[in-house]
Order: sequence, then structure tokens, then C-alpha cells
Amino acid sequence: MLIPFLRDPAPPQILVVPLAMFIFMFPIYTARLYWRAVRNNTSQEQQITYWLDTLWYLAFIAMSSGPASPFSFFLSLPLLFTSLRWGYAAGMRMAVFSSSMLIIIGTMYMNTGASLQMADLLLPPVGLLTLGHLMATWSNSGLALNRRLASLKEINSLFNPRHNIEQMIDRVARHLATLYPIDKYVLLIVEAGRPPRAFRASLPDDMYRLSDAAAVEIVNLLSGLDAKGAVIYCASRGLLPAEVYCSTVPNTVTLRKQRVTEAAKIADRFDCTGFGSVQYNLRQGGTARLFLCSNDRSFGAEDMPFLHQLGDQLSPRIENSQLLDRLASEVAEHERHKISRDMHDSAIQPYIGLKFGLEALARKAGADNPLAMEIGRLVEMATIEITELRRYVKGLRGQEEPGHAALVPAVRRQAARFGELYGIKVVVESAEALRVGDDVANEAFHMVSEALSNIRRHTTASFARINLACDKHQLTLRIINPCDSAIPAKIFTPRSIAERSLALGGTWEVGTGAGNETVVTVSIPLKT
Repeated sequence: MLIPFLRDPAPPQILVVPLAMFIFMFPIYTARLYWRAVRNNTSQEQQITYWLDTLWYLAFIAMSSGPASPFSFFLSLPLLFTSLRWGYAAGMRMAVFSSSMLIIIGTMYMNTGASLQMADLLLPPVGLLTLGHLMATWSNSGLALNRRLASLKEINSLFNPRHNIEQMIDRVARHLATLYPIDKYVLLIVEAGRPPRAFRASLPDDMYRLSDAAAVEIVNLLSGLDAKGAVIYCASRGLLPAEVYCSTVPNTVTLRKQRVTEAAKIADRFDCTGFGSVQYNLRQGGTARLFLCSNDRSFGAEDMPFLHQLGDQLSPRIENSQLLDRLASEVAEHERHKISRDMHDSAIQPYIGLKFGLEALARKAGADNPLAMEIGRLVEMATIEITELRRYVKGLRGQEEPGHAALVPAVRRQAARFGELYGIKVVVESAEALRVGDDVANEAFHMVSEALSNIRRHTTASFARINLACDKHQLTLRIINPCDSAIPAKIFTPRSIAERSLALGGTWEVGTGAGNETVVTVSIPLKT
């Protein structure tokens, strides 16, 4: 630090004493920094330290020969390290500040009558500003690369083999939102022998499935783009034109201006101004494409390598997930067949024997026997139970329609049978088609059966209502029955219903409605 000063022309006499004081204080300051570094004290004052270094150098410049002082060179050191650690914005702030201070110091020197040429006044700050821009840009590229590598490393910890493809991609997209200003994402899955599926999430909201027509529309728009690998689209903004970059091979980027119109249609469909997209191949045939949407020009050609690395990292995880899902499905199918055989031998056959015995008893008793009507009802109940058991066994063997399609008809049949057997009128309020999974449909049916049983055993109601409603996020089930006007409605805990709802990640609530009614409400989230 002192060598440039010793070689520098003597400063004005009035600054000799302050300069000597600063020269004496600077080693103390550097010693304190060294002591902090030895103790590994990494506090938030680190960025302030680089600003303090800049102020020290500016003070030496002001007390020596102004902007032309050799001390001006040292201003580039805190600028470099600030850019390396905090990126482009922090580096440019320091570069603009240092250049402005050099101009102020030079102007003050000229006002004191010092011989300072205009070139000596302007060249150091302009050179520092140019050098600062180069340093900040280069450092920002390094920081972005480090963040991407760290992001890829963290993505490895996000995978859970029990999750399906949609859940895996959902966690990855939400993690990438910490790296890019992503507003929403769209996942398109096209598998052989199945209709395309599309999922969307406006962050931070939950993911939901789009309609089949919307999925087909996205597939058609994507076919017009004619892209197989990674795609980046940036809408025009100001003087910047719209751009489409495509890449099927790593480290190879192609600017395809003729596809701007097709890419703009996709962006309009997703309600965004730009997106980055990457495609993954599925093990059983087909592809999955992820669109990361943003309303800023967040993606550029420099992001293509990262998208390819992301695809390479996700593909084996998706394959493992599909393989585990296939093995689990095969094991579950084998168990279902085994259970269906056991039920046929241990449950249905005894019921059939009971029915035959009741029918023989009815014939022996005769039509004029006072118990004939009761025996006939027992025969009818046995027949209904045998039919339901056979339907259940067919469902285990995969010979019946899916649970989501059979839910509402099954609830209506159960309500009608319940009314015939126990004289309690049950009204079912629901749309005919509810988009729920088979497991949710089966559990919902059992909850309805349990609720009707509770009404028969614990109330004197002669009327009940069942309301089934479904949206993109959850299935809501309400069982409502009036109470005796002389007895206030009671709040209780339906143990079986509560256990089933909690097992599916849902909630339950027992409350009172208008007219002294008891209302049991169950909400079950829908997993895509």
C-alpha cells in the first residue's frame, strides 16, 4: 500500500498530517480483519468490509494526487470480490459508487488549482466502470453456474420412490422456483395406449389436473412447435425481439425464428410471456414434458445446458419410479386375486348355503305361517348381500367398472336398499360423474355405509340426505339427518369415519345444521 505513495508526487501540505494518520491506522484495520479471519467469524459485516476497503482507497486517492494516483488500481480489488460473492448487482453498485467518487475527487482537485488534465479526470472512472461491468458479468456467470450445480445436487434429495411421476415433478418444479422467477408450471404426460394427461400449478398453489380436451390442445400446440428436446421461449419486450431456442443434443443450441408464432401460442395458452421446457422419456413408452413458465425474460440460451442436465438427472429417477410402481401394481393385483378367491370360498359360499336354508325354511313354513313375511325378508337380505359380495369380488379381479365411475351409482343402490330394509328414506345429491381415484371412491362408499348404519342405530330419524361434491382439489361428503325436536342435536365422534378420512389425509367434522339437524362433513384431498 505504501509503495505507490512513496513513488507518488508529494500531496498538498495541508493533507500530509491526515495522510500520515491514515497510513498509521490502515495496518491496525488490516490486522483486525486478519484476526476476524483467523477466528472464522463469518458475519453479515463481510459485504460492509469490502465497502470499507473502497472508502480506505478513496481516502488515500484524495490525499495523494487525485484520480491519477496509483491507488486507483486498488479500487478494482474489492469490486472483484464483491462481484464474485454477491453477483452482478452488488458489483455494479460498487463500480458506480467508486467511479462517481473519483470524478468528485478529481473535480475538487481541479478547483484547488492543481494541474489535472481532463483525460486524467475522466479516464480512471470510465476505466473502472468498464472493468467493473466486465468483472460483474463474469462473476455473475460463475455464481449462476454454482447455484445451478447446487440446485441439481439438492434435487437428488427430493425424490421419494413412493411418489408417482406427477408428485416427483411437482417437488422439482417448486424447488426450481427458488432458482428462477417461475410463476407457474405445466406437466404434460403422453403415454402409449393412454390419453394425454396435463397438470398445472400456479405457485404456490397445489397442482391440479387439466381436462382431457386441454391436454389434447397442448399436444397439438406442441406438435406445431416440432421440438424433441429442450425449448426456451422469450416474448418480445421493448427493443428485444421474441426468441425461440431448441436443443436436442447437449451443448448445441439452435435459434429458430420461424417457430416464434407456435411458441407464442403455447405461452398464451399458459398465460405467461416466456417458458423453459424439457422433455423426459418414460420407461413404458411415451414422454413427459415440463414447462416452467414466467412473466419475465427469465430463460435464455445459456440455460440450455442446465435444462439438459436436469433432464439427464430426472430420467433415471422417473424410470425407477415407474418400475417400482409397476412392481407394486403386480403385487397388489396378485393379492387382490388371492383375496377374491378367499372371499368366494369363505364368505360367498356360506351365504349361499344360508340362503338355501332360508328358502327351504320358507317352503316348509308355508305362505300362511305368521313368520313367512319375516323369513322372506331374510331371504331377500341374504340375496342382496350375496350380490354385493360378488360385485366386490369382481372389483378385486378388475372385472367391474372403475371405482370413480361406480361411486355414485353404488351410493344410490345402497341408499335404496337401506330404505327398503329399515324404512328410512335416503336422498342422494350428487353429479353422476365424480373425478376421484378408485381408493377414494371405495373409502367414500364405506363411509356412507357406516354413516347410514349410525343413523339407524343411534337416532330415530326417518329421513337422511347424502351430498357428494367434488372439485379439482378435494371430495366433500356430507351426511345430514334431522333430530327429534325435543332432543337437541349432539356432537359425537364417528370413530370409523374419522379413521378412514385421516388415513387418506382428509378431515372430518360433526356439526349442526338448520332445523336441528346433525351434519357429518368429510373432506378428502384428491391426489393426482
